[in-house]
Amino acid sequence: MSVNTDTMDNSYMVHIRSKDVKQLTTGFNSDMLIDLDAPIKRQSRNQDMHVSLSSAEIPISFYAFSSQLNNLNIFVDGAISLVIPEGNYDVYEMLATINAVGGFPYTATYNVNKAKYTLTNTDSTSHTINFGDTESRGLSKALGFERANEVVGSGASTTSDGVVNFQTIHSIFLFSDLNVENVITTGETTNNIQPIIDKIPIKEPPFTIIHYNPYLTAPFSSKVDNDSIRTFRLSLRDQNNKLIQMNDVNFEISLLFEIHNKTNNNNISIERDLIIDRPLRRSLTENDENNENDEILPFDNDIIETQQPQELIRTFSRRSNIERPRTPITTTRKSQIPKITDRTIIKQEEPIKRLTNIEEQKEEIQNDKLKGDLLDAVLQAQLLTI
Repeated sequence: MSVNTDTMDNSYMVHIRSKDVKQLTTGFNSDMLIDLDAPIKRQSRNQDMHVSLSSAEIPISFYAFSSQLNNLNIFVDGAISLVIPEGNYDVYEMLATINAVGGFPYTATYNVNKAKYTLTNTDSTSHTINFGDTESRGLSKALGFERANEVVGSGASTTSDGVVNFQTIHSIFLFSDLNVENVITTGETTNNIQPIIDKIPIKEPPFTIIHYNPYLTAPFSSKVDNDSIRTFRLSLRDQNNKLIQMNDVNFEISLLFEIHNKTNNNNISIERDLIIDRPLRRSLTENDENNENDEILPFDNDIIETQQPQELIRTFSRRSNIERPRTPITTTRKSQIPKITDRTIIKQEEPIKRLTNIEEQKEEIQNDKLKGDLLDAVLQAQLLTI
């Protein structure tokens, strides 16, 4: 997902069908226990474990108004008065339902241009609508009313403060009981670490099906601090952390577990290569082919190339006596003489050797000189054959 695949050591795909697993809350198949035959585990603490939602097929079988969401009632004068049946409503179905309740001393009208309801007191006395009571808050919010108690006199009316909102479940959060380290939510206490694997948006109408893949949102993986995972809990919850009531309709989800090796920023490795791209000066002529020793003059200024993460440039400035084959030497035009660039690239892989005293430095310099002499000999042989 969002982590580097170069560090991946292993991965597992877990396909889960709600009908195959144990229900942890009676009447809710959205709260389940997953029990694997074999554990998913990391080999050591030098590895990280990630989990992400790979796919999901979830029917929208839950209702916008239900006892689980506690949005079916409005109290009047401290007692239950308006009660609507569970289900999904449009604004006109809700209007007809409110007006059909005989014990509710208000009639409702709807302004389609403003998306607001107006409740008119049809009784001969004043009544207090308990919009702010716990039992009334859910339906009051859906109808657009502020959640504060309001006194409405006989023949008077009150109109929605906001607009109606019948999409009472905005999205589905996939919760777990894993030790998730990198998911934060807001709430009564800000910046809460929550064991959420992913959030599933609801874009389809009721009684259709959600087909989710991680590219519908930003691809993300939750980092879990578990050495081994075999039995764990999953639940589908709304934005208020309430279990989704699927009304006994089954669904499927697939989880991707990835084991990654931690990167070690203290380790580096060195790669070295040569590019023949600059002139080499030498004292050879066509008349000295019998010379036993050929003199290689120093290179000019090195060509510096920059590559990430860092490059070290070493300058070859030495004289070497090299025995060459006794073959005729042909003169090469200046434009045909190759160029040489020495390039050393450092990558983060293995520890670099650090010199701790003068003797080690001398030994390292001598080794570099021997390697340089050997390299010069190889290059000289290649140049003489051009």
